[in-house]
Amino acid sequence: MRQTSLGSPSQSSRVGVLVFSAVAAAILSAGRAEAQQGNGAMLDRLAAVKQNAAANQQALRKYSWVENIQIALNGQVKGNRQMGCQYGADGKPACNPIGPPPAQPQQRGIRGRIAAEKKEDLQEYMQLVKSVIGMYVPPQAELMEHAFRGGNVSLAPQPAAGESALTFKNYAQQGDSMSLDFAMAAKKLAALQVNTYVGDPSNPVRMAVQFAPLPDGTNHPAHIVVNAPAKNLQVTIDNSNYQRIAP
Repeated sequence: MRQTSLGSPSQSSRVGVLVFSAVAAAILSAGRAEAQQGNGAMLDRLAAVKQNAAANQQALRKYSWVENIQIALNGQVKGNRQMGCQYGADGKPACNPIGPPPAQPQQRGIRGRIAAEKKEDLQEYMQLVKSVIGMYVPPQAELMEHAFRGGNVSLAPQPAAGESALTFKNYAQQGDSMSLDFAMAAKKLAALQVNTYVGDPSNPVRMAVQFAPLPDGTNHPAHIVVNAPAKNLQVTIDNSNYQRIAP
């Protein structure tokens, strides 16, 4: 009986190549679709965050508030201060002390001079820390857009929160990172985490910010914790008593 031919080796090879090409094309197509979907989600979230940040920055200029600052050095609280704040004409917060400065024990001689020098150094460093805080709080739409155009924005899922966080690299300083927890349904910024530095990367600073809404829906940084491990310093800032400024 005559057997049916299964085809020549060259024909089998061509069939195999065609099948492989079809499978590879399908995989690449699925990968491109998934990437486009991911990019679309990131763009939607980025647009919402930028719009929210710009609107809140404008709204907060109509408020004054009280800033409570606690400074801890080597794990021990060294001072508490209350400041009255509102935005100035330059668009930056301007704060002034509320009440007289806390009384400080007077030390004389060498110990007194050393204590005075340490206090001055701490005050200077605190000014630098506040400048760094101002780079990230509130988030700036222009800096977020600049990071995006430089390819320094990514979207990371947060299963516990049921959301995704936007992470920015090289946002305000080279080598820094800022992660935003933004609730898309409420269109509100919930939290912000920053890894940055004062002066240079050898002096790292970590910052965590919790946001809360005011009665009119304006979002504000309610609780800020800054850690500077190189100085064994922790700064805690609580913002409260927001009052509308009369037009």
